[in-house]
Amino acid sequence: MAASRKLRTAHFLMFIGVAPLVFAAAVATAAIAFARSQPGQAGGSDGFLVVALGVFGYLTTLVLGGSGALWSLYLTSRRIDARATATVVLRASVLAGLVLPLLSLAWFAWQLR
Repeated sequence: MAASRKLRTAHFLMFIGVAPLVFAAAVATAAIAFARSQPGQAGGSDGFLVVALGVFGYLTTLVLGGSGALWSLYLTSRRIDARATATVVLRASVLAGLVLPLLSLAWFAWQLR
């Protein structure tokens, strides 16, 4: 397989890997908006499902997006002329998708002290 084809495959893995986390964030935002607008209507199982979807989205991003980012890093380190702006943007979005939930969780735990 050509190096450009491998890099496109790594881009696809990163893009698909970030999509479930973005979807989980959208569902969590909608659930919070619903809970604020309709007090007492959102039950405990709704919150549990939102948390489970967030964990699933994060793990999917970790596996698919992280492996795509590592593979693209490996490919670009071996072949310098294969670097592209899309590679940098996708790699940064995967890194942000993996780091920001952990930072927000740490901030929330600090607020509970």
